[in-house]
Amino acid sequence: MKESHYIRLRWFYRRLTQIGHPGAIDISLDEIAKLGPCFANICTYLTSVQSVEQERWMRVGTILLDLLDSNEVRGNEYFRLSILSLFTKNQYINHFSNLARRYTSSEPFVRREILLSAKQNLAFDWLREHKESYQTMDYWQQIAYIYGSSGFPKDEKKYFLNRLTLTRPFETVLAKWAKNL
Repeated sequence: MKESHYIRLRWFYRRLTQIGHPGAIDISLDEIAKLGPCFANICTYLTSVQSVEQERWMRVGTILLDLLDSNEVRGNEYFRLSILSLFTKNQYINHFSNLARRYTSSEPFVRREILLSAKQNLAFDWLREHKESYQTMDYWQQIAYIYGSSGFPKDEKKYFLNRLTLTRPFETVLAKWAKNL
């Protein structure tokens, strides 16, 4: 495909994102290998789609997981991050158990997205299991964990968050927000 076609396709995906129409989901995922230069636009588009039944989102999640394991995506950090971010923004894509299995063997940026996905999928028991490793997480994982802890029962999150030594303004504000949620 010529570069000018990709420019038009990116424009088309930006327009679809504005209206959130689900009509291009299947074709986009079926032809994703050919649409590499539009990948970010496709992910943004998928985030914008609202009017799709839960079963269809589950199928989309399965396709995204398969794509995550493909050779094209496995070697590209940006593509992996783009796909994983979709799991953090839409609870109906789900498949959290599959993501959780990847957690310990993943890079820090993948772990962060899995932590965010846990919050989206209400996997608070899973998050609780990782409370002890909070101190060994990198900064962005810690931020994601504080965000996820907002779903803990009030007493538990208050106790956990009050024990943390927070030095940066953002993490202080985030912890305060999480406690009050």
